[in-house]
Parts: sequence; C-alpha cells; structure tokens
Amino acid sequence: MKRHVAPSKVFDAVDRVKDEFASASDRAAAIVGASFLEEVSAQLIRAHLAPHAKTDATIWTGSGALATFSARIDIALRLGLIGEDEHARLHQVRKIRNDFAHRLEVRSFEDSSVRDHCRNLRVPTSMLIPDEYLFADMERRDGSGVGARVVDGAARALFEHAVLNLMYCLATRLMVATARKKTVPADFKDAHEVVDLAVSTLRSLLHENRKLSAALGRDGAQTENDQEYERHAVRAERFAAFLRSVHSKSAD
Repeated sequence: MKRHVAPSKVFDAVDRVKDEFASASDRAAAIVGASFLEEVSAQLIRAHLAPHAKTDATIWTGSGALATFSARIDIALRLGLIGEDEHARLHQVRKIRNDFAHRLEVRSFEDSSVRDHCRNLRVPTSMLIPDEYLFADMERRDGSGVGARVVDGAARALFEHAVLNLMYCLATRLMVATARKKTVPADFKDAHEVVDLAVSTLRSLLHENRKLSAALGRDGAQTENDQEYERHAVRAERFAAFLRSVHSKSAD
C-alpha cells in the first residue's frame, strides 16, 4: 500500500469506479465498490497517523490491527476522521461486499439481504453531489429544483450512488487529515523535559479556557478548571526546576 495518495487522485478515481460499474456484474460491482472505499479509508488513516515504516509492515496486513475493512471503518470514526453517517454507510457497503464474496447463492443486488442493506445506503437529497442529481426528483437540470427525496431506484443504483457519494466525502476528509499530519514525537532526553511539556500543555489549556470564558462573557472570572490547571502548572514548574537542579549537580 502506498504511503500517501493525494486527495485529487481519489476524486479522479471516481471516474474509474463509474467505468468499472458500467461493465461489471452485480458481484463484481459490489466487490469493486467496496475495494475502492476500503483503500481510501486506509489512505485516510495513514494520512492522519505518524509515519513509521517498521510498524507499517505489521498493522495493515495479516492479523494486524488495521488489516480489515471493518477495523479501518471503526478506527476512522474513533480518530475523528469520518462522521457517524459515513461510518454507518461504510459498514453497509462492507456487509454487501461480504454477502457477494462469501455467499455463492447471492448473485444479485435484488437478493433480500443485499437489498435491505442497499436501502440503508440511501443518501439524503441534501447530500447529493451535482453530477448525481439524476438520482433525485428534479424540476430543472441545474439542480435548483431538487426534490425532497432520493428516487426509490433499483438496489444496485442505490449502491453505486452511495459508493460514489462516499468517495467524494472521503476525498474531502483526506484533505483535512493531510493538513493535520502527525509526526512521531522526539524521545525525551531528560526527566525535566517530561515535566516541561506537562507545564506548557497545562498553560495552553489554561489559555484556551480563559479565551472560552471571555467569549462567553465571563472574562476575568476564574472557573474551577482554571484553578485546577493553574495549581497543577505551578506544581509542575517547581518540580521541573528541582529536576534541572538535580541533573545539573549530577553533571558537575
């Protein structure tokens, strides 16, 4: 798996998925659609995680923590990378893929279990992407008269629509994750560095809390959180000074 895929590449992949859908059987369409979303989900998580080549070899394959589509969907939610609706719809796509991949008797999107999953994939009109307006009631082609509901189409149409919509959503999520890229923090060299970091973090929390109080019209009033942060920060500063003194004497 590549370390990083630009969000624009995901938007480009939408056209490839459309082409795949055009000529694919129902089974192939389900597997292809889910495979693209699984890969984008992995790229989304990778963009957020700190790079670490050694653990990459273990967490994404075999019995690794992020080796399955299900695990990737859940961890993306818990990391704040996707919303509840995307989380739910991705799991529906995964279930549809599994039905086709693991149950030979399932051959069509009109199979009862697959059709039920597809009904849960219906995208609200407010979430329609412009080139997908053909799935909605319209008065005008420019989309200005989009109706209040998505047309109840065939199960496969609902599946394809949901997959394409999710790809647009995840491409945007990927842009956000890329902008907030993480790095592996440097190792602590001295004990006082640990306490210094705690102090700066407490001071930052205190600053943010005071900004919030000011925004709420409580400027100058100390909250319980303010007092707690201040108390811990003062104690940590004293402890950091003590540690620096001890290490200085040891170095002499």
